[in-house]
Amino acid sequence: MAKDVEVGGQGGEFQAKDYNDPPPAPLIDAEEFTQWSFYRAIIAEFIATLLFLYITVLTVIGYKSQTDPAKNADPCGGVGILGIAWAFGGMIFILVYCTAGISGGHINPAVTLGLFLARKVSLVRAILYMAAQCLGAICGCGLVKAFQKAYYNRYGGGANELADGYSKGTGLGAEIIGTFVLVYTVFSATDPKRNARDSHVPVLAPLPIGFAVFMVHLATIPVTGTGINPARSFGAAVIYNQDKAWDQRCNLSSFSSSSSSFPALAHLGLDPWAYLRRIWRDNGFFCAIDASGKQDVTCWTKNTTLPSPSFSSLATSSGYLSSIPAMSSLSGGEGFLCGILANSSQALCWSSIYLGRDLVPSIYSNTAYSHIAAGKDHVCAIRGSYFSDHESGTIDCWDIVKGANNSLTSTQSSQFYDQSISNLVFSKVVSGEGYSCGRVREGGAVCWGPNSASLAFQVY
Repeated sequence: MAKDVEVGGQGGEFQAKDYNDPPPAPLIDAEEFTQWSFYRAIIAEFIATLLFLYITVLTVIGYKSQTDPAKNADPCGGVGILGIAWAFGGMIFILVYCTAGISGGHINPAVTLGLFLARKVSLVRAILYMAAQCLGAICGCGLVKAFQKAYYNRYGGGANELADGYSKGTGLGAEIIGTFVLVYTVFSATDPKRNARDSHVPVLAPLPIGFAVFMVHLATIPVTGTGINPARSFGAAVIYNQDKAWDQRCNLSSFSSSSSSFPALAHLGLDPWAYLRRIWRDNGFFCAIDASGKQDVTCWTKNTTLPSPSFSSLATSSGYLSSIPAMSSLSGGEGFLCGILANSSQALCWSSIYLGRDLVPSIYSNTAYSHIAAGKDHVCAIRGSYFSDHESGTIDCWDIVKGANNSLTSTQSSQFYDQSISNLVFSKVVSGEGYSCGRVREGGAVCWGPNSASLAFQVY
């Protein structure tokens, strides 16, 4: 994802990938502890994992009871392996759908670990998510035992166990591959590039994730009983509390969680451009955002070869290199640069001549933005924040006016104010010389500005 670079030319002419990657999550984010949404997400992970284990373990125990030879039951009766696989896959589909907007719908420490390694969640959130998932799994299995204690102990408590005829190495391999399939599906279904281009992808994300769980269970139930979820194996082992369950849980599910790192690496990609997320240039001068997590703005000249550890020290006479704060987005026009501050989502624009002057009108100085795009002599930005639950999506524009000695000032735009777009909700904006265009969140696109009439379309 990070290697798809959004490149801007002089005057704000863009040849862009049509999506905006969220900034990497910080390792430690103290602000999370002050937000109710953080604790609500942890509670959602706990409840979802509790319900997941309660339904699925009951299904497993019910199937074993229905096929118990000691009760003269039909060996081919009950829901069968297909029914068990449907129970696991169907519950994941339901619970991911219910909790995706609250916690992201992880319900699995392996998924949380993979997303943490890909810098999608902070370290604090990852640790507390995994603790909540394991605790929820214990409580879910505890409820099953409380309601059906005799059946629970008789039929193994739903704990994972290696089938006869398979070695521990075989079981470990099956769990690693199964966990990889699940976590890679999660990454693919939640890819922000696909979400930006195809509006149906976020809505359908729970479906492929649930089907991945279903298919992996069909393949590995005859081998290990299917773990692919350390919380599921841990909770069942804690409540069942038998040596065999503990031994095989430690040898299978704990190790299989390590395979969640592979999709993170495969999905991120490894190449020398991976640490540059947004690039802007002006007359042979280039600036970019570091995508490794620091979100620093780095600048270099056209004579610099990338990647180079020394480019941050080049062209030190330029104002662009002096005390630039961390940015989550970057765009530039003729002689000025704009970005969205990583810590507050507020817009900041400045020129190389007057670095200390913020070229954002005071009326917009405290507004949070999610996207920003600079044209030759104007800027448009979409209201909202990467860190808020909801984005407003309305748009603000302002002019960058050149005065004496090439000095720049900003003013609220009149030529880029269009009543027809004031109530539209946008998901993307790009700007050029005398025009801006935006993708409307409900579908279609619209362009405005004094030169927009020369474009191939006005509204789709």
